[in-house]
Amino acid sequence: MKVHLCLISTFQEKKKVRVILSTDLKNEVDDQFAMVQAILTESFDLKAVIPSHFGTEKSLHSQKDSYAEGMLILEKMGLVGKINMLNGADYA
Repeated sequence: MKVHLCLISTFQEKKKVRVILSTDLKNEVDDQFAMVQAILTESFDLKAVIPSHFGTEKSLHSQKDSYAEGMLILEKMGLVGKINMLNGADYA
């Protein structure tokens, strides 16, 4: 008796999860890690990073500090202009 095995591929195109990351990048180191992780996660389609403020205890311009930190990460990864870096609110 002959047995024929027929495998039918049902692989669907892998859909990426669209992500917008809002974070106070300059406040604590976990936020830089989260941004890099979001960039490197193949199942994510990172649409934008929105750096936010983190109060006035550490800096009077914390949103701008977070923006600069995000740009530094993009520069180091060679991704400036490839991922949108938008401005978040200056304060609550």
